[in-house]
Amino acid sequence: MTPQLNNTVNKEHHRSCNWVMLFIVFFVSCKMHKEDNKNTSNLSTTLKNLYKLDIYRARVADSLKYLIPILDTILEQDQRYRYGMNNDPRLIKIFQEHTKEIKETDSLNMLKVMKILDWYGWLGYKRIGINENLAIFYVLQHAPLSMQEKYLPAVKLAVNDKRELPQRLAMLEDRVSLRRNGFQIYGSQVFYYKREKKYYLSPLTEPDSVIERRYKIGLDSATFPEYLKSFHISWNPKQYKEELPRIRQLYSELILSTSARGIF
Repeated sequence: MTPQLNNTVNKEHHRSCNWVMLFIVFFVSCKMHKEDNKNTSNLSTTLKNLYKLDIYRARVADSLKYLIPILDTILEQDQRYRYGMNNDPRLIKIFQEHTKEIKETDSLNMLKVMKILDWYGWLGYKRIGINENLAIFYVLQHAPLSMQEKYLPAVKLAVNDKRELPQRLAMLEDRVSLRRNGFQIYGSQVFYYKREKKYYLSPLTEPDSVIERRYKIGLDSATFPEYLKSFHISWNPKQYKEELPRIRQLYSELILSTSARGIF
């Protein structure tokens, strides 16, 4: 799920009609993703439908157009076994059966994306297109910590310059922080505990001030509780702090088990 800008912050909500178009595309993407989460073969159809909605794709500079088919292929490869997984046991099993192939593909895609980023810098959605930007971001999300740390400053700068969505920064920085310190900063990461068939908010530092931290990077206060509701999580800072020791334990168990299977 991708948090959206909230109506209460008028200067963010009314920044431009392009933002409206962008979030429509992301909403449709998430909606289609959920409706087809039992059929990975529909990935190509989903992406083609999103291409039609992407107003930025047609505006890519001539010097960058050669990257479009490269990044489109990378996105399809990255999502081939990840698309629609959403804790569906059948799809998770398929993912596990192709772990070796996924790791090899990820490694090759990381090399390609690193070359692109090192040459052009961070390519925001307005510059390269929404799906193409998403391909770069997904590869980075699935990359080793060293690669995430290398390009995190570029994502921060792009967000500060309004060339990238703040959601991107929240997700990447949270992943880096969880891997470094065992806590996330903005609350973008959740995990599914199979035994209880329940989602939990991954360990979060200083829960009482998470809304303030999110606001500082451009995310609105109301998006956080709404985001968690999509996972059937009710946000109550006091209750979360009381449950945090247990959440940390469950999260540690998950990391150990998924790392052992090579799927984290």
